[in-house]
Amino acid sequence: MNTSDTLMAARELQLLNAPSTDVEFHGFSMEPLLTEGDRIVLEAVAFSDICLGDIITCLHEDKYPTRRVVYIKQNSVVLWCDNWPDRRFSTKSDNVLARVVSRERNGEFLSNSDAEWLLLTNKA
Repeated sequence: MNTSDTLMAARELQLLNAPSTDVEFHGFSMEPLLTEGDRIVLEAVAFSDICLGDIITCLHEDKYPTRRVVYIKQNSVVLWCDNWPDRRFSTKSDNVLARVVSRERNGEFLSNSDAEWLLLTNKA
């Protein structure tokens, strides 16, 4: 196993085995809710507990995209980017690692149960 594979495996184990972890969000695909540099808190989630509108992190090739759930199938979910809703993709239940439960931007925290988060979820 090379160094890149080892780091990826370690990150996946951390996401799967820790009750929660925080990571830095990269990109602009989930604006305005999540943007480059935001700290997001991820909690482990069972596939059966995922709901429409949740934002999840999954394993896709050698990356960990964080996207919104727009459709739930028996063993997979359809995801999209809030900023680019025409970009959709599916991931199998085995690839779902965690759900985003909060974000921190410039010292201010926003939880997935806060009114602003819920408003942006409904808007998406």
